[in-house]
Amino acid sequence: MFRIRSKVKYKKTNKRRDSSTSAEIEIEMDSDEDVSTVLPLSQRPEWSDVTPLPQNDGPNPVVPIAYSEQFAEIMSYFRAVYLADERSVRTLHLTAEAIHLNAGNYTVRFTTPFYIFTPVVLVLVVVQVWQFRRVIIEALNADLHDELDLVEQLASKNSKNYQLWHHRRWVAEKLGTEAVSRELEFTKKIFLNDAKHYHAWSHRQVVFTPLRKITYTHVQGCK
Repeated sequence: MFRIRSKVKYKKTNKRRDSSTSAEIEIEMDSDEDVSTVLPLSQRPEWSDVTPLPQNDGPNPVVPIAYSEQFAEIMSYFRAVYLADERSVRTLHLTAEAIHLNAGNYTVRFTTPFYIFTPVVLVLVVVQVWQFRRVIIEALNADLHDELDLVEQLASKNSKNYQLWHHRRWVAEKLGTEAVSRELEFTKKIFLNDAKHYHAWSHRQVVFTPLRKITYTHVQGCK
């Protein structure tokens, strides 16, 4: 069963948050086929105020990538909210949809005009979807445990995605020792399928570091 879920909890109100969006958005699907039946962004009322920014490959692209209509649309809306620096619940949910469609597609390329005195220079911008998601999470002070749930969903389909592990490490480091037991259990599940999983072993070493420091401090204090 495949479920897309973007449930956001935050502890304080963000000044940049779109008042038209609710504090909690959730979409659930029962199978892979349902991913393609999600209502297009252009038909969702909460996105009516956004003008999507399509990818510009120039007038004669040599080898254009055959994106699906759904993926192309989501990326077009992502470019628009990124340029607007919108850090809201709906943009957090948008990044989740983009990642679920292709967790390995961690960059979005587009050109934007950059003004130097009078000439206009087109600058290629490469944006990391995962990175902008982290920016939004911090702005909303979102629940990091929900992020761990998201990564576990993705890992169940592709546990060797580098971006996935980088994001989980960031979340675990934010949570500190609070995440140690869950991370050890998470990597243990990964090892049941692949005992030589490089990313899992590397992650396990990272989460053990704060545990070792706390244990050492406790022992020293008992002397």
